[in-house]
Amino acid sequence: MASDANTCWLKVEPNSVFTVNGLGWYNQNNGSFCRLPLSREKEIAAANPSTWRLSQCPVDARIRFKTDSSQLKLRITPGNDESSRFDMWHMSSVAVSGIDLYIGAPGNQDFWLNTHPKKGSDICDHVFFEKKVCQMREFTLYLPSYTNIKALEIGLDPNAMISAPSDYKHKKPIVIYGTSITQGGCASRCSNSFIGITGRRLNSDVINLGFSGSGNGDELLAELMSQLDASVYIVDPLANMNEYMHRYEKFVNILRSRHPEIPIVLMTEIHFAYEIDDQLESAKKYGLKHKILFETYHKLKESGDKNVYVFDAGAIIKAGGDHPTVDGSHLTDAGFYAIAEKLAPLLENIIKSTGK
Repeated sequence: MASDANTCWLKVEPNSVFTVNGLGWYNQNNGSFCRLPLSREKEIAAANPSTWRLSQCPVDARIRFKTDSSQLKLRITPGNDESSRFDMWHMSSVAVSGIDLYIGAPGNQDFWLNTHPKKGSDICDHVFFEKKVCQMREFTLYLPSYTNIKALEIGLDPNAMISAPSDYKHKKPIVIYGTSITQGGCASRCSNSFIGITGRRLNSDVINLGFSGSGNGDELLAELMSQLDASVYIVDPLANMNEYMHRYEKFVNILRSRHPEIPIVLMTEIHFAYEIDDQLESAKKYGLKHKILFETYHKLKESGDKNVYVFDAGAIIKAGGDHPTVDGSHLTDAGFYAIAEKLAPLLENIIKSTGK
């Protein structure tokens, strides 16, 4: 802990006064903001180097706490450049590297502001507010979608009270595996991935295992995902599975064999804007991929599995029209909100029926 006359700087780390959500191996990783276990780096990187690099970006991870501080500041130490994708042509720097601040308890949160990313590797200080009335407030900080953070300190009044945040309504997190769309590409800010929005709608913790261009159904990722005790598993990799659909059924079966009772939601792929031309290769592959998805689903149902579901994102994001994407394939906020609007009630009913 470092301090000056007016600000006390507290590091976010295991066993600190702050609660960290959305990182399944946070304590095991000794406070690293990596989304996968550091102990498995060699295996993961060997299977898919991009998966490991993107795991350094802590999308949908949250720092939560209550405080009566009259000020709230951040001191951000960025990680290495290799895992930071600051200059993405189809996504703003705020969405790529910003940290979003919400105020209020889960289930009743309001977006406040976000940080203003700066290029380079220098430590960056950011002031959210100063000289506010001292009263207890609850805060949630959403970490960046596509930037690595090495360390994070929070600046509060030297004599500020700090306490634990409110519990989420659901005890166990929703865990999702998927692609760049799952990872939040291309929302306007980091907290607006569809699973981030869904988590707020449901007052639920979420763990986002979306990896841009790398959601190709690696068996290792299924094994790692199965380590996380979830309220629901969502499997959403189809956009990256053109050459890998032979892996799909096994991926799902690994989850089911490890956890016979946890609900599994198989998510269909959205339609890209240009798939109004049904002669395009991507349009043809859409049908082939979904044939395997539904075969997997029906096999499980026929075996007596009562906790497997299909969520049809393709029925929500259709080809053509005023397509809610930046580039014909990556969703804007409008697209993410449209998915969350339908996904949240489905998950609410599933969680309620299973008592998770």
